[in-house]
Amino acid sequence: MEIIVDVVFMNFLNANDRIYDNIACNKIITDFNKSKAEGIVYGELGQPEKEPSDLDRVSHIVENMWISNGTVKAKIKTLNTPDGKILKANIDDYVFSTRSLGKVEPNRIVSLNSFITIDAINWKEDPYYQRRLRNKKLERILND
Repeated sequence: MEIIVDVVFMNFLNANDRIYDNIACNKIITDFNKSKAEGIVYGELGQPEKEPSDLDRVSHIVENMWISNGTVKAKIKTLNTPDGKILKANIDDYVFSTRSLGKVEPNRIVSLNSFITIDAINWKEDPYYQRRLRNKKLERILND
């Protein structure tokens, strides 16, 4: 299964109380392109705090990323792995989020050192569930 997902809304206070500005979003794309040139960019279910992805837990491949109308978008391909099958069977329960290294400045702007990958996060297991739900509803409104 291949899907196009919205990953980051630029210059928008997200569910984690962070703002990804143009600089951060362009860094995501640049780092993704470098990683893609070196090989496959894998993602996992959940959001592990390590890099690289654990191949035993891989659920999808990030095939492409770009910026369109102020949104970082990605083409995701689910894999035929145990976690990939979970993702495919429950795709509407997941949002996609970057795994990166960096810091959040006092003004909530994200300052990235490096982009790692995009992970699939189950809304109901996410501590920011209600905020993500609000943003998901906003995303649907923006895309309709």
